[in-house]
Amino acid sequence: MKQLMARGSIAIVLALSGLVYAGVSKQHTPHLPNPHRAQEVPPNTPVPTKKRIVESRAADSFFSYTHRNEWLEPTAFGPERFKQGVTVTTSPMLGLKSAFNSSDLLYQYPSMNEDLILLQQRKSLQEALLTVGDTLNNRAIVLISGGVESQLISNRDFTGTTQADINLSVAELDIAAMISKWANAFMALDYDNSTPATGSRVTNSRIYLSRGFATFGNLSVIPVYFTLGQMYAPFGKYASIMLTAPLTLSLGRTEIRSALIGYYKNGLYAEIYGYRGNRTTGVDNLFREGGANIGYNTLNFKNGQIDIGIGAITNMADSQGMQNNGLSPNLTIITLNNGTVLSVPTQFAGFGNTPNGNALAHNVIGADVHFEGSYKNLSLIAEFIGATQNFSPADMTFNGGTARPQAMHVEAEYSLTILDRALTFGLVFGKTWQAFALNLPEQSYAFIISTALWKNTMLGIEYRHDINYPSGTTATGTTAGTTLTNQAATLPVPIANGRQRNMITLQLGAYF
Repeated sequence: MKQLMARGSIAIVLALSGLVYAGVSKQHTPHLPNPHRAQEVPPNTPVPTKKRIVESRAADSFFSYTHRNEWLEPTAFGPERFKQGVTVTTSPMLGLKSAFNSSDLLYQYPSMNEDLILLQQRKSLQEALLTVGDTLNNRAIVLISGGVESQLISNRDFTGTTQADINLSVAELDIAAMISKWANAFMALDYDNSTPATGSRVTNSRIYLSRGFATFGNLSVIPVYFTLGQMYAPFGKYASIMLTAPLTLSLGRTEIRSALIGYYKNGLYAEIYGYRGNRTTGVDNLFREGGANIGYNTLNFKNGQIDIGIGAITNMADSQGMQNNGLSPNLTIITLNNGTVLSVPTQFAGFGNTPNGNALAHNVIGADVHFEGSYKNLSLIAEFIGATQNFSPADMTFNGGTARPQAMHVEAEYSLTILDRALTFGLVFGKTWQAFALNLPEQSYAFIISTALWKNTMLGIEYRHDINYPSGTTATGTTAGTTLTNQAATLPVPIANGRQRNMITLQLGAYF
């Protein structure tokens, strides 16, 4: 019997390995970047965010999951099934029934501070197992979740051109493993929905690892934990029910491979982290860059909840939106007199999307302040994120001067029940300052309605109205060593026209 189980496990591992290898080995020339890939967030083409069902409501923030003693409910499985040998399960881990709108599924957990969320969940499971005389030290428990989201899109852009599209925006599989009393692991497999330079998106749908990390800690014993791997830096919150990316997310979200030390106790949370970064100039060491985050979440606030925090990162140029601003570099092929052929960019496409673009003159420190509050059916979200100093004029400019890109997001949500279905309405205002080189609008307005027509589904519609920077606004980025003289060149972005963009997005999602 053990031999059969071992052979079956090996076969499953080989099959999954072959699937992932086949997807990753495929040739890929990105044209429109995937919003979930590291260094790829096209901010001026609104793209789907993620985890919106949970992140949008402060009362359902990541600190509240583990305070639901769902195994005590009459309909619950309870921890007995784990004592009987269950090792692989879907979420919710202890409850028999998931929430109708799927908000308690692993896929819907916020992607920021993901390691802390999983530690909180494991603490809850440990407490439940103790009630039946069991422990996590007996075996690993694996939690599987995922989601598929499709969109119908109609977009009239700043040039007055109208385009329509049908897109599979998200197809993700999340796997969380509670390995022992002190060890956790997590990985998220996603697929590439971007359009290649040639061919169709269908043939470009490769599988890749979006996030993956191991966390060591036990909040029942000590409030400190350690995480190592690929994750979103705990810089910014980006909470929203928007079906497209908030301006703050497009500007600031940063995906890194880092080492992180965190702390959590009685609502107070803090993280400090280090990583190598993308900058190619300056001192070279193991932790060239880093950051810190601290905040407080109320656990027992009557009829509501408040989460407030601040964060900083040593180089904001590492964000996905600054590494890739969604524009094409517009490569031009030039042949020199000696026969040498050069591919020269003529447009700024982000620091990571142009040769030697990360050879920055200096770091630009970023800061974030976020607030989430809820009272009964009303939720309010506010966030400000941006650079605290100017970029060097050799790296980024705005209207001929130095640039200090910043963004703000304000959102109000109200939920009510109609015909036994929860319906959420959202109003959004976003604004940027000196972010034209990053292909972001100056102002953004959105109205969203979302509901769950069937269990573990989400139907949403969003109207988004963006306003471009005033006509004549100019901005540049830089790339080094790409001109005929091998000197630094300043690369422009298209001059602003002061016009407006309107976009309607209809989305249907299914989750497990």
